[in-house]
Amino acid sequence: MRLKFRLSWIISLILAVLLLTFLSWWTGALYLSHLENQWIDGKRNDGWKIEFSERTKTGYPLRWRSTYSEITIKPPFDKKKSLHWSSNYVFFDWSPLNPRDLSVVAGGKTSIKAFNQSLEKLAELSFDGLTIDISTAEHDRKRYTFYARRIETLGANLSSVIFHNPKLKLTLSPKEYKNGIPKFTRLNVSAEEIELPKQSKNSANFAIKRLLLRGDIYGDYRTELRPREALSEWRQSKGAIEISELKAEWGGISFRSVGTYSVDNELRLLASLKIEASGFRKLFKSLAKIGVLEDTDFFLLKMVLSSLGAKNSGNNNDKVSIPVTARDGWLAVGPIRLLKLRPILN
Repeated sequence: MRLKFRLSWIISLILAVLLLTFLSWWTGALYLSHLENQWIDGKRNDGWKIEFSERTKTGYPLRWRSTYSEITIKPPFDKKKSLHWSSNYVFFDWSPLNPRDLSVVAGGKTSIKAFNQSLEKLAELSFDGLTIDISTAEHDRKRYTFYARRIETLGANLSSVIFHNPKLKLTLSPKEYKNGIPKFTRLNVSAEEIELPKQSKNSANFAIKRLLLRGDIYGDYRTELRPREALSEWRQSKGAIEISELKAEWGGISFRSVGTYSVDNELRLLASLKIEASGFRKLFKSLAKIGVLEDTDFFLLKMVLSSLGAKNSGNNNDKVSIPVTARDGWLAVGPIRLLKLRPILN
């Protein structure tokens, strides 16, 4: 009798725990659905267009997951109503046992499209397995990490650029300052391989083998403002982007750059940077081998390198250090103006 009593008591306790877990999970799921509805209604009231075919709740018993199928989002500031973001499905995954454990995953085909007035395609981003991890660390810092297996872009001429294993990490640091200017975020970008558009059979279709960018963004930036207003306010707060490291490898050339970027009062690019590069001889030989360069071109390019102060460091690696500036609406290499700059946002 004593054994039967204990066994029934244990079974009752297990059932009670399961029932309590089930009720707690559904209560939390309903509350999160309420918060999601509030956010969606608020955005729609602000002019955003948010549509989806279905929403489901999964993740029982230890996680809460909201899945949105066939979702499309259009911003209110797009007067031509031609810019939109869409995905086959998106789910938000969160663990109540660890509030910092939050991720957003867009599966299937995910794209960002922009068109002009004649509905010709201007730009499209297509993501394969885009994942966004969001975590809040100590001292009110927030981290956002984006990564995907593949990103493909299409420009106005429909030439694609493909990024393999891209990763973008933002670390918001609202309490850090430099010379009285708040740091907005720390930026880390990387990709293992970038396939550039193929223009013709004899083109130099070398992929960018590796890309790495690190830097800090300073200034005040409010996401609730329209892009032009937010950028203007950021400039007025002495906003700047300081790139501490930019590395890339293309066709045997290794690029390295550091510099500072901002915008002027007309929202044109302001920049002061130095580019160091090496490996030109290896690239020139590759171009000559595929017929892109003739012998006379090869000779002229070597003369240009010499005029830029290129130094042979051995192994056919000509090193050059080039100052680049953007000022008064002009992009210049050294003292030579190359390109007239337009405002970043009209």
